[in-house]
Amino acid sequence: MKANRAEAICDLPPAIATGKRSWLVLYDAPGTDRRDGERTVFGDLLRHD
Repeated sequence: MKANRAEAICDLPPAIATGKRSWLVLYDAPGTDRRDGERTVFGDLLRHD
């Protein structure tokens, strides 16, 4: 199985992203580098203009 495949991407409102336009990217098969224990998974927050 491949890891770190992007599954979801959404445009966050500036109020949530500290006033800067950003995308939130989440993964359906996160690799071990994106996990912290059994219940925590890290995604990416990408800024865009």
